[in-house]
Parts: sequence; C-alpha cells; structure tokens
Amino acid sequence: MSEDEVVLIRDTEAAQDSLSRLIKAIENWALKESDRHDFELAAFSSVLAEGVVKFENIPQKDCKACPGLTKAITIAHKHLSKEHKRFDQEIDKLHVRFAKQMEELDLKIIQDRNEFRKFLEILVFADEYDQLNDKMNSLLEIVQTKTFYRGTVGETDEFARQ
Repeated sequence: MSEDEVVLIRDTEAAQDSLSRLIKAIENWALKESDRHDFELAAFSSVLAEGVVKFENIPQKDCKACPGLTKAITIAHKHLSKEHKRFDQEIDKLHVRFAKQMEELDLKIIQDRNEFRKFLEILVFADEYDQLNDKMNSLLEIVQTKTFYRGTVGETDEFARQ
C-alpha cells in the first residue's frame, strides 16, 4: 500500500478482526440459545427470523470459521419444521372433527326441520280433524235425533220427519 492510498476503516484488518470476534460471539450466543427447548427455541427462531442479525452480510470465510452458527440455525429450523408439522396435523384432526360435527349439525338441523315440519303437519291435521269431528258430531246429533226422537203425544208424523 502506498502512502498516497486512502484506506477506509471498514477495509482494515482491525475492522475484519472486530467482525470476526462479533460473529464468534453471535455463534456462541446462537449455540446456547439452540440448546433450549420448545417455546424458547421457537422464540430464538423468531429473533433470528426478524433479521436482527443480517446473516447475508457475514462473509463466507467467517461462516466457515464459525460452524456453530450453521448448527444453531439448523437446530432452530428443524424445531420449527417439527412444530409446523405437528400443528398442521392438529389442524387436520380438528378440521376432520369439525367437519364431522358440521355434518352432524346439518343432520340435526334437517332432523329438527323435519320434526318441525311433522309438528306443523300434525297441527294442520289436528285442526282439520277437530273441524271434521265438530261437523260429524252435529251430523250425528241430527241423525240420532231424527232416528230416536219419539215425539210428544198428539204430534203428527210429519213434524217428526223433519
């Protein structure tokens, strides 16, 4: 490097060494976090997914020098994949259960509707039979009266025939 050349700080070996130490610290943090389980591991995954650490800005040589980073991200990814699959299976089970319940509900509504329709038919028939019964009672009274009426003394047969 000549004395005339301007070297930017970000291009110095000191900056590269600082970046390597930071990535090593991130690797150590990520490995500790990846040892967690269940919800805490999912929370770690969430932090990684939010982009707090811009992994695309980490140079290839530093990624190779810190294999724990890849290991930690792989563990988090496997956990999320497993949980995603588990939740999908639960959703599928619930979907089947809800579909069955909806089918049973549809049948119940149909049954209830059919039962209500039957109730309405019974009401209509009951009313019709009630009206017919009243008319038949009247008819029967007329016929019985005409059939069994003895009349009074001195009444002519003509009056009894009416």
